[in-house]
Amino acid sequence: MSLQAKHPNAVTICYVNTSAAVKALCDYCCTSANALKIVQNILLNHKDKEIIFIPDKYLAQYVSAQVKHDFIIWEGYCPTHAKILPENIMQTKKLHPKAVVIAHPECRPEVTTLADVVTSTEGMSKYVRKAPETEFIISTEIGIIHRMKKKILTKFFIR
Repeated sequence: MSLQAKHPNAVTICYVNTSAAVKALCDYCCTSANALKIVQNILLNHKDKEIIFIPDKYLAQYVSAQVKHDFIIWEGYCPTHAKILPENIMQTKKLHPKAVVIAHPECRPEVTTLADVVTSTEGMSKYVRKAPETEFIISTEIGIIHRMKKKILTKFFIR
């Protein structure tokens, strides 16, 4: 029996990286950049509505905490973000105490709690371009750091 069958009145939200077959069964599809806004808009009109959020439990936990509304959460996660541990952040922060810690919302809650900024990958690029600081600990996929280094030459990025 599916989650939706057990919670027929729930709003279902899936993350953009789900299959087309899963997306077809959901009410909303979101990215890490717009997940919070989508949930806020749903709750604006339906404060007591159950929300099923799939497949990333860490993104779901982050958004749930921001809106202070419990979700029904699927136990999936991004293996890349799950490998980023709080001890990694704390160790890097000791070596670079002035660095701003930026984490992707798909990171574990123990990591997002340590972050100065929690935002999507595109949000990270926008933030560092405008920030007066020059040193950043980036907690997401390594490819983003490579892209930032090529586009933003005046700043220093650490993973």
